[in-house]
Amino acid sequence: MEKIYILRKHKIIRGPYTFEKIKERGLRYNDMIWYDGLSDWTPVDQLEIFIGHINKSESGLGLSSSIFDKVFGFLK
Repeated sequence: MEKIYILRKHKIIRGPYTFEKIKERGLRYNDMIWYDGLSDWTPVDQLEIFIGHINKSESGLGLSSSIFDKVFGFLK
């Protein structure tokens, strides 16, 4: 049976998705994933299966982050 994933983007929960559908939606570095077997929501960049599918332009490591994002990023 194929694994089913639940995606949390900016505190909005979406899903269920298959692996292929979640890749099609696009992933960002701050998205969270949960599936049966995980004890809690996990950042997508900590799950090896998704690392190659994270949108690189939103890695959060560049200088393009606004001051708003830096101060209020925890609200996402």
